[in-house]
Amino acid sequence: MNMLTAVLLVIAVLGGGIGLLAVLFRWQVRRFDRTAATDLLDDWQAQLELLDGEERRSAALAPPANVLAAMAALPGSGLRNGWDKGPVTSLHR
Repeated sequence: MNMLTAVLLVIAVLGGGIGLLAVLFRWQVRRFDRTAATDLLDDWQAQLELLDGEERRSAALAPPANVLAAMAALPGSGLRNGWDKGPVTSLHR
């Protein structure tokens, strides 16, 4: 094996290792974001349950910005976890 092949092999191994670490980091960040958004939506639902009917409807129609961001972060899994059965969708039926 000549010197050029060895250098290229080292560069390829380093590049592959860095790529793998980048993929793992991105996966961890997405997992954390999903967990944080789910926790935030669970807290929001618990806060809504403490309100009476009319206050709950008005609060559900105008959620805070962080709740909207969490809903946008979980479009598919939010529906699978029952967020489509909350007070907002019950108003549209």
